[in-house]
Amino acid sequence: MVHFGPVPADLRDRHEAVSHIHGVILANLKPGVRFADLFDEIKAAYAETGYADAWRGHFQGGPAGYEACAPYLLLDPSAGAQANQVYDWFPTVPGTKSEELSLLSEESAELLSLAPDWPTLSVGVVDRMFEMPDILER
Repeated sequence: MVHFGPVPADLRDRHEAVSHIHGVILANLKPGVRFADLFDEIKAAYAETGYADAWRGHFQGGPAGYEACAPYLLLDPSAGAQANQVYDWFPTVPGTKSEELSLLSEESAELLSLAPDWPTLSVGVVDRMFEMPDILER
């Protein structure tokens, strides 16, 4: 996300909220976790950040591959995450969004698409720290 001029405080707050939600997704994405359980964590993270119903405005993402993602799997009670799979998540709060490709290994989820020269925002969730893309000011 690029903003021309100083980032307004309300946009900064919304971006930090959506980055936290994305961190919750990554921290809870583990091999074998049911997507329905992950979706419950996602909805709880929206509520925790003060945007309880914002998840309804955009699909949240899911496994990626031949499709951009498979968001319908979040509603499948039997579907679960697998190691060595890429995921594309789209948590969205009005006015801002976080979308990064991640890879789930046997141990954890890691971001793949973060550009090395892009500003980052440190997000601590559960027992993990993630460097999430921040807003680039121009």
